Amino acid sequence: MEWELEPLLLAAHPEFYEKPDRIPISYEHLEVVRRLVPPSWEVIRSEVWIFATPPNYPVRLQGWKIHLSSTLGRSLEVLERACRVCVELNLAFKCVSDPGLLTRMNSKGYPRPAACKFIVVYPNSDEQFKHVCEVLYEEFKGFEGPYVLSDRRYKDSKVVHYCYGAFLGKAELSLDGRAAQQLVDPHGSIVPDLRVPYWHCPAWVTDPFDPGEEDEGPTETLTLGQGRFVVEGALSFSTSGGVYRATDSTTGGAVVIKEARPYTSENVGDGLDAVGRLRKEWRLLAKLAPTELVPAPVALFEEGEHLFLAEEFVEGMDLVTFVMGHNPVISRINPGPDDRRRYLEEIGKVWYHLALAMLEFKRHNVLHCDFSVRNVVRGANGPQTGDCKAYRPREQRGVRCGRIQPLLDPGVRQPTALSGGGPGLGGRRLLPRGDLSAQPAAGELDVSARAGGSWPFPGQGCCVLRAT
Repeated sequence: MEWELEPLLLAAHPEFYEKPDRIPISYEHLEVVRRLVPPSWEVIRSEVWIFATPPNYPVRLQGWKIHLSSTLGRSLEVLERACRVCVELNLAFKCVSDPGLLTRMNSKGYPRPAACKFIVVYPNSDEQFKHVCEVLYEEFKGFEGPYVLSDRRYKDSKVVHYCYGAFLGKAELSLDGRAAQQLVDPHGSIVPDLRVPYWHCPAWVTDPFDPGEEDEGPTETLTLGQGRFVVEGALSFSTSGGVYRATDSTTGGAVVIKEARPYTSENVGDGLDAVGRLRKEWRLLAKLAPTELVPAPVALFEEGEHLFLAEEFVEGMDLVTFVMGHNPVISRINPGPDDRRRYLEEIGKVWYHLALAMLEFKRHNVLHCDFSVRNVVRGANGPQTGDCKAYRPREQRGVRCGRIQPLLDPGVRQPTALSGGGPGLGGRRLLPRGDLSAQPAAGELDVSARAGGSWPFPGQGCCVLRAT
């Protein structure tokens, strides 16, 4: 397994790395497969997959394969239809083991080259590959699914994708300890089977549906928003979309542009995907803009099926960088008492103004669910309330707040939090000194902290808002 899949390695056990084979699964997908495939077929589970193979199936070393994506709400229907097609055409296939793993695979944090591949079909010849693509295209007309970044869509299908790669493959151990899949070229030489988040074909292979045509390469200037925003570079990438730094040509100001891909990071609870959450973020940024505690919203627009949100670029450093640069325990060899005192006064002002920011959100009836050290920027003018920019707010209205959701990273949680004990700070309120006696009325929001970290990151784990 790739180390990018570390969350899967932690899913089977709270303390130890385990292979994905040991992740407990529900049986919805397995029941569909066993019900529809003949008894003579071999059905096994391996890692995150359920494999179904006809007897004496001539699985090739490599070739064209088909990926089917799906929304969470129709995954069982997609699996059942795909199973019937594969049984009728006597095709080997595999599917993600259960809906929970499919949710992970379509989520923001899943590695982009592997994301959104719900079902993989293995044709045993190039001619059969073309036929199966057309059959599946007709079968899934009207269905929706996330785009598979490593593939091309078949015609205008939102579900059927294809690429060239290893079937059985020849895995070789790389210098960093990874089992890298290999291909064999027509001369018998070993060639890496590149798993990348964009279309890639080996040099000796041409797309059977688009011969000779290549995807457009990078241009000197990339613009978004009908030319309004000139992209300067990428800040990060995820399965749900990228985050880019750009210049607004109408004002000359720097902006951050967030991208959302449809049907990725779907949430069964609220029914929103990445696009829906980005629209929600735009609405809440506009609502909180008068507080000057969040980046100013600039524009919301669609381009190439994706949704983009442009917002003010905030100069400064996040709290992790601030702590690493100012904490004398980290930045100095032999810090003295005065160094520690100065740092505590400085970090105390930061947390004080963050508490003021949470109170301001409360006054606007907004629940902030992603309050972490990476999502707060400290401005150059010191720890002023207006310099603390909190990202991804969520509105209280329509959200059930009876149970605190521990938004903590694995390895940072306290044992009491893992075992169902109380909050790391004992439910202590994070309020400014002058408001410590304030008691929220019934139904209002209270600021509560769950601290998963320790010195030098007091209360790093999470700060959430709780209904009282």
